[in-house]
Amino acid sequence: MEKRRKKTAAFLAAPIMDYDKEGRLRPSQQDADLESPQLGVYLLVGQLDRLNLDVDLIDWVAEQGRSFESIVDQLSNYDVLFFSCNSLNWSVVRLVAKSMKEINDSVIIVVGGPHPTHYPESVRNCESFDYYFRGEADLYIERIYRFLVYDDTEAANGIPGFGSKLGRKPVINQENDLGLLDWNPAYYRLPESKFLTIPVETSRGCKFQCTFCSITAKKNWRGYDAEFAASQIERANKYISKSRISRISIVDDTFTT
Repeated sequence: MEKRRKKTAAFLAAPIMDYDKEGRLRPSQQDADLESPQLGVYLLVGQLDRLNLDVDLIDWVAEQGRSFESIVDQLSNYDVLFFSCNSLNWSVVRLVAKSMKEINDSVIIVVGGPHPTHYPESVRNCESFDYYFRGEADLYIERIYRFLVYDDTEAANGIPGFGSKLGRKPVINQENDLGLLDWNPAYYRLPESKFLTIPVETSRGCKFQCTFCSITAKKNWRGYDAEFAASQIERANKYISKSRISRISIVDDTFTT
């Protein structure tokens, strides 16, 4: 029996971008200033690293000088692509995904983050995405990886928040016991002296429900205990020399630390 080839996989951290006067895409808003890396991407990649599951991290936010065409050319080397996006960089993620499908229709593309969480129909209506995740994927990124990369169909059974463009729309997944999560971002993958600060998360969600707010976990604030939060700051501090100003930033949805 012929042995099936393992697929190659990559995570893309896509910046918020706008077109300049010459019609070229340029980083904008906080990504123009490289305020902070995308913690969610580094967190999920860190979990895959810990499990010795091969995945490349392409941080386009840090590599501001790279063109759209250069990124697409690099991504064309992979069989499975992971994206995380909010509504600010959704347009860029959609453009990249569309280009990838035009190059190779068999590439598998999955997207998670605030945008697919709140606006799943926009993902389902876009033919470029094969799968998407709504909510927090910490406990399930390994199983999603094994399903997509190793064709392990059993791994995908019963994953809350995970859906395909053809299947039933999944519910939003929120983990209430943060102590079950493996909080170990791949800070070691951060490029040197690119980002202003090193991000740390010490809680998730918010106790309130403001109508203008876009975070997932309204009225569902969950905090790490003080000892655990301190350990995250200590871990980030080991990599503080990678930041431009040797600072740590708390990136909680609400600053309740």
